[in-house]
Amino acid sequence: MGFLSPKDVRTVDMLSAILRVADGLDASHTSTAGIKDVRISPGQVTIIYRSSNNIEHEVAAVDEKKDMFENVFKRKLVLKWK
Repeated sequence: MGFLSPKDVRTVDMLSAILRVADGLDASHTSTAGIKDVRISPGQVTIIYRSSNNIEHEVAAVDEKKDMFENVFKRKLVLKWK
């Protein structure tokens, strides 16, 4: 028997998925990308970010870490730059 209820496990999974994406958005640890907006639709979550620097490293990191987010929230994660 586990220590967490199924609801608590779901909450931990959701927060972990969000944290993984946030960690990817600051993969270079330079606070390069700032989130401008988040748009949620039935099949997709779009994060619109802004940056004056090259953030290829961050985009690649999010691509590597977004699988948990997509599995937990049952939505595709899309990054858009403005």
